[in-house]
Amino acid sequence: MDQIPIMDLFSVRTIYCPYWGVNYEILGYSGGRGQEGVAGWETGRFKGDKMFIRLVQFNLGPGYEAAAKELADAFLPKIRAQEGCQSVVMIMDNEVGDYGLVIHWQSEAEANAAAQVIGPQLMPAIAKIATAEASVRLYEVYTAGA
Repeated sequence: MDQIPIMDLFSVRTIYCPYWGVNYEILGYSGGRGQEGVAGWETGRFKGDKMFIRLVQFNLGPGYEAAAKELADAFLPKIRAQEGCQSVVMIMDNEVGDYGLVIHWQSEAEANAAAQVIGPQLMPAIAKIATAEASVRLYEVYTAGA
């Protein structure tokens, strides 16, 4: 079995969310995929010509960090196991209770196929604890120089 240095598996970075106008610190897990995981976001070292990010945003209200982490613990491994998933992270603003899942897909087709599998499980789970309907968007990724 190959040994992978722990720092190759995890990456912490700050991202800006224009939807909510705040910065988030995120912990990314690439599952040992090396250049195809979280570390590849800035460098464009992914397979295929186009990549996509599905952003699922929802609000639980202040004081629900434990519920958000429970949701993430239940669904991030399921999402990560889907064909074409490059990485998945949860972004959190615990002060106001805003949360999001950022899922990096190798292709639009794989993102849409996974949505058919994960969506019917994830969306009702979010609806049970969220203050309003979750926002789900698919974005094409642009990487300069890729």
